[in-house]
Amino acid sequence: MRSSNFLLATLLTLGLFGCGNAIPKEKTAYIGHWQGKGLDLEIAATGKVVYKRDPSDSKTPTEAELKAFTGNNMEIGSGPITTTFVVALPPHQVDGAWKMTVDNIELTKAP
Repeated sequence: MRSSNFLLATLLTLGLFGCGNAIPKEKTAYIGHWQGKGLDLEIAATGKVVYKRDPSDSKTPTEAELKAFTGNNMEIGSGPITTTFVVALPPHQVDGAWKMTVDNIELTKAP
């Protein structure tokens, strides 16, 4: 009985907090710390995503894992809880700075 409880707890933990998907090679330009008015977004090569909707707010940032890219959009979450970042303009350079537009917010990649 004890081992089945341990197994159940382990499976639930893996289901809720499982590993994300590493950023695919063709999407490596997404990796980095992106900042814009009302959104602070960090994307790690491992697929870990940390974001804060209003960086001036004192709320704790949300951490999640990349689940998938659908076109340029990113689906992130933990277990059954997901959110989609709508990427209108994927990462591109403008006058030497990296930019992308996410959820209608222009972001600039921190150096």
